[in-house]
Amino acid sequence: MSIYRNELKFICTEKELALIEGRIRMIMAKDSHIGNGEPYTVRSVYFDDYENSCMYENQDGIARRTKFRIRTYNHDISCIRLEMKSKCYGLGRKNSCFLSVEECKQYLHTMPEVITKVLPYVRRRLSLEIGIRKLHPVIIVEYERMAYVYSCGNVRITFDRNISMCAKPEQFLKTYIPLTPIMPRGIHILEVKFDEFLPDVIAELLETGVLERTSFSKYYLSRQTEEQWERRNIF
Repeated sequence: MSIYRNELKFICTEKELALIEGRIRMIMAKDSHIGNGEPYTVRSVYFDDYENSCMYENQDGIARRTKFRIRTYNHDISCIRLEMKSKCYGLGRKNSCFLSVEECKQYLHTMPEVITKVLPYVRRRLSLEIGIRKLHPVIIVEYERMAYVYSCGNVRITFDRNISMCAKPEQFLKTYIPLTPIMPRGIHILEVKFDEFLPDVIAELLETGVLERTSFSKYYLSRQTEEQWERRNIF
């Protein structure tokens, strides 16, 4: 099981992101785990129940909550991850495992697996939630990410641009899907994650005096955009 980490999110303009990125690249290393240290595309399909509990828990600021997603990077379906994100009083934790394409399709069709001890913990949990709460895929979120890391404090800073959603979760495995932006043009999200403390040198580099912190997730903002489009179509 992973540990809980601090997670801070900020809504930023392109100018603010460029300013901060220009500062931190002097002392932080590019995260080369994915994309060889270059920007990469993140695509996730999120699950919720028929009462949209995950969405409303985020909206209401529920202290303890969990959501599931399946994720790919750069549209590469040879490396698919199932992730369970847990929040506890402002701290975040992620547990994950790999999925094959066929296993991914099974979850996209809300077919729970037979729960056994050899099944990875995250798959056992999602299969249980599908059976009990009727969790099902509801929306795709896609964006371009640049990431930097700093060993002291285990800091990871990500710049997420061009955040978009697709209300057709069944198209998750396709390379090209219809996308709708969820943020105004030129507005992006900065995320800062760290363990017990954020080093002063990093905190100073992030200071602009105008950063707008947000508690809403990309998933929540995407569902809000989806609802807005549905209301427009009705009227």
